[in-house]
Amino acid sequence: MTQTELVLAYIDQYGSITARDAMLELGIYRLAARVADLKQLGYNIVSTMKYENGRRWAEYGLGHS
Repeated sequence: MTQTELVLAYIDQYGSITARDAMLELGIYRLAARVADLKQLGYNIVSTMKYENGRRWAEYGLGHS
């Protein structure tokens, strides 16, 4: 499976993915690049900014078309 396929499968299974999830669970360190690949393939990937304890991160999931 390619990294892009792994990201898509993770989103399908869990509903969303963060850079931390990608690193710890999939060994992928460039999640934004894989998300860009999915967008180029036609997937409607949406990002949501999350904030907690002064930290922020993006969470990616599939949007509705």
